[in-house]
Amino acid sequence: GLSGFIKGIRREYARKTIQIGADKPFRIGRSHTDNDLVINNGKVRRHQCTITYDYRLGGRYIVKVLSSNGIYLANGDRLPKEENGIVLAPGTIIYIGNEEVSFELRKGKSMV
Repeated sequence: GLSGFIKGIRREYARKTIQIGADKPFRIGRSHTDNDLVINNGKVRRHQCTITYDYRLGGRYIVKVLSSNGIYLANGDRLPKEENGIVLAPGTIIYIGNEEVSFELRKGKSMV
């Protein structure tokens, strides 16, 4: 099946590639019990966001903001908290809480 990937940009995540399975929300936050990616950073809440890869949307990502600490784009825009999430294209860089924790949404690949 097809999978998406996020690639870390800074600090301990630099150049790390993390697989995002298709159609299943990938959970990011500070809580160790129920997140797929645990981030220990004061700006990140227990449940910060989910990222879903959707190949039916042409390989775009749906980012759902769960925390008022926010998810930002590289231009400083804050993603709104939307019930259905925000659709973002591959190549978009997101900041989780702040720019210390930044990832690029990568083009999806077929995984055998």
